[in-house]
Amino acid sequence: DIHPNSSLPIQSNDAVIEAFYKNRFDYLLRNPSKARDEITLFARRVGELVHERLPRLSRVPHRVDISDQRESKGNIDERTLLQMKHKHTLSLIAQRRQLVKKMMIQTKKNQIKMEKLNIKIPLKLNNSSCFRELFERTTTEEQ
Repeated sequence: DIHPNSSLPIQSNDAVIEAFYKNRFDYLLRNPSKARDEITLFARRVGELVHERLPRLSRVPHRVDISDQRESKGNIDERTLLQMKHKHTLSLIAQRRQLVKKMMIQTKKNQIKMEKLNIKIPLKLNNSSCFRELFERTTTEEQ
């Protein structure tokens, strides 16, 4: 194909894209610090986009762990898979434990607040004497 305004042949988009990424890949392999900076910048941008779409996130993630997984591209054996599953499960357990701790601390704080307020709680309705008294009042008022 020849572009109408030029005598240069047009490469197909796929070939141009492949060439761009091949050159970029080679450049980043030669400069690992630049690669790390670009990955961090990309991760920060993604974090900010996620924060914009999910504003309930408490903070924008700024830190990124870069792990090189080039060696592990082959088939993962069963033991490694089990280890990964186990690590994931342990992290879930740790998260839940933290959540339960937070809830317990908050409950304790609320109890302390209530004790400081020292509000007298009226007798509960399941108390039979209170219920009987209420019943007698209503019957006397009806009469």
